[in-house]
Amino acid sequence: MVTEPFSTIKATEGLDVYLTQSDNESIIVETDENLQELIITEVIDGVLKIHTAESIGKSVSKKVTVSFKTISSIIATSGSDVVSSNTITVEELDLKTTSGSDMSLKLNTKILNCESTSGSDLNLSGITEKLNAEATSGSDIEAKELIAQYSNVKVTSGADISVNTKKILVAKATSGGDIKYYGNPEKVDKSKNSSGNITKK
Repeated sequence: MVTEPFSTIKATEGLDVYLTQSDNESIIVETDENLQELIITEVIDGVLKIHTAESIGKSVSKKVTVSFKTISSIIATSGSDVVSSNTITVEELDLKTTSGSDMSLKLNTKILNCESTSGSDLNLSGITEKLNAEATSGSDIEAKELIAQYSNVKVTSGADISVNTKKILVAKATSGGDIKYYGNPEKVDKSKNSSGNITKK
């Protein structure tokens, strides 16, 4: 049961979290019966934190399904996997992945802010008016299936970003970062140093 309102979802510690936008809010934990009490879902200051009380083996099923009416921020860290079961439709959304986590979402937003770091992966599809994205430290933002009108993207330290932009793309790549862009944007503002790459696909 969801007893308190939340605007942010934070998944940690290798858990598999499935997100569904719905008229009804709920949290369902699916795992071995003896592990149910080890997976904790709690709302603190508007943040739904999904984590474990202690280490659980990797081979164990650790599925948490969260249904929500609206959301403003989704965070994945510490090897967790976050997947949307349907299209998430909101005005503005902040996404953050770090520490080897994975996030795969289908979206319909006006403004989308993304940050990936430390070997994490963020896969996006759908539509947005404006995309702001930054990837660092070997992380990957795969957004060629996300149609954006305007994109402002920055990549560094061996990270990769792919985007699909219709109107204006501002792209900055440094320190082994790699940006690939699709969609034939009307205007492209590129800046890079010798070890950064920005490539039209």
